[in-house]
Amino acid sequence: MVGLRGFENNYPYGLEEQFARIVEKIAELWDTPEIDSYFTELLIDSRGNLAGFPPEIAREIFLLSITHDEILKKRSEETDVWAEEREAAQRAIDELKMKFLPSHMLKAAESNDPARANRQREALAGRPNGDLFP
Repeated sequence: MVGLRGFENNYPYGLEEQFARIVEKIAELWDTPEIDSYFTELLIDSRGNLAGFPPEIAREIFLLSITHDEILKKRSEETDVWAEEREAAQRAIDELKMKFLPSHMLKAAESNDPARANRQREALAGRPNGDLFP
């Protein structure tokens, strides 16, 4: 499964050995919204008559589900175009030994230091130059 890059230790060897078609289906759905409902379908007996998977196989399926969530989270963090700007603003606030509070904007403005006021304004807005929309 190519989608496990970085999480190779979570590969479901037992599931593949005993239920290869399920691994194929997971791989097919991996980058689609349908994967979540498929994991749910595999793990929860909604019909009330299924025997279920052996515990070690159910564990692998559950771990794959968690891994999928972790990978999506990691991807979204990597594609956050404002992440570097927020970090820079937070470093500037930390250097000034100021808390992230709107009341400190007034302090920054009163300090007669435009750069300090701009850094505080940017941090409060969470965007560079006060842009509220990407």
